[in-house]
Amino acid sequence: MFPNSIKTTFLLAISVILTFEGIAQRTGLTPPSVQEDQQLRLSVQRLGVEDYDNPQDPPIIPLSIDPNASYVDLRQLNLETPIKDQGDCGSCWVFATLSAYESSYAARNNGRLVDVSDQSALNCSRGGSCNGGWPMRLTNWWIANQVALPDEQMVPYRGVDRPCTQSVSGQYKLLRAEYLDTRNYNNIPTVRQIKEAIARHGSIQVAMNSTPGFANYTGGVFRADDRSDRINHAVVISGWDDSKRAWLVRNSWGSRWGENGYAWVAYGANNIGAAAIWLDAEIDHNAPTPSPIASDATLRARLVTRAGGEVQLYEEIRLSINGKPYLFSLNRDQGVTEVKVPLEVSGGPVSYTAVATTVSRTNGQIRQRLGRGQGQIQINSGRNYRLAARYTNQSGDYELLIQELSPGR
Repeated sequence: MFPNSIKTTFLLAISVILTFEGIAQRTGLTPPSVQEDQQLRLSVQRLGVEDYDNPQDPPIIPLSIDPNASYVDLRQLNLETPIKDQGDCGSCWVFATLSAYESSYAARNNGRLVDVSDQSALNCSRGGSCNGGWPMRLTNWWIANQVALPDEQMVPYRGVDRPCTQSVSGQYKLLRAEYLDTRNYNNIPTVRQIKEAIARHGSIQVAMNSTPGFANYTGGVFRADDRSDRINHAVVISGWDDSKRAWLVRNSWGSRWGENGYAWVAYGANNIGAAAIWLDAEIDHNAPTPSPIASDATLRARLVTRAGGEVQLYEEIRLSINGKPYLFSLNRDQGVTEVKVPLEVSGGPVSYTAVATTVSRTNGQIRQRLGRGQGQIQINSGRNYRLAARYTNQSGDYELLIQELSPGR
């Protein structure tokens, strides 16, 4: 169902003008030749990007995202910056790359949202122009030259090609960037690979084939309307919804387009996911630091069998503790009946909110329940806590509470 590879025939500069509500919109993705792609990959290896687990590298900051979850929206985790508009310039390769970078920066710098200058990258990276470009050219230049890009206020976006002003520098450095599928950018990673990359790195940059149908998208799920092997547009995947079988895609055509600048694109539609790249922003030691973490405190959640023979089959939980988001799921069919989540919050009294959806079976009948809860609890280092359910009405909906477990449990 999901193609593993595509044969790219669009090796010339692409700058397709599309229209939406009378506004000219440009794509602008320029796939490299086979020879240049090999050179870019060799450059990545020389930069040490593929030596991902080098113990001397700065630590990777794990996100509280479960790749097994049926629904993820990084906007809800405060890992997405406001939508931008590339205008009448084929600079999607810049906007997609920097949007993925800004998501990684937020994940690795305590949720801090930044606005990096797209114009500076367009001017200086030699990754392309308003007539098209390629994201890996930009990321390799960024890493190899240890460039610190400025923010948007220092170099505002103009939507035209301008000379590079080398004297303009900022603070935003890129540590790593790599294709999800390292064999060839033409290969489309599996749905699972994309989910795992988002869970580890934040939003990822991908290519797709943008068509007039995609340009005129206004809502719902966009499904394949072109069966060719072309790619011509760079976008960002910022989440997924398995019930829709679709990716949450961030575009760079302004907030008037689509669903406030985003679209739901069916898995595999129009080659979505080709040339997928994850990025890791460098940790900014000047970023605000969170309160000290209560070390070794954990939260447990598990599937149960209730009185009357009701068996929980699946549960998806969204939890916020002092503003820190957590998202995880349990699935009896996959053998995941219990999870233990480290609590990355400061010790002392904390506030929490929780929402959960559970699917259970009783006497062969399947039903869905909804759980909600909020409150306060004292978190102590080294102690264990559990997410408990208290059923409150005949409909089967339930209240969620965080409770401290007895020592030794």
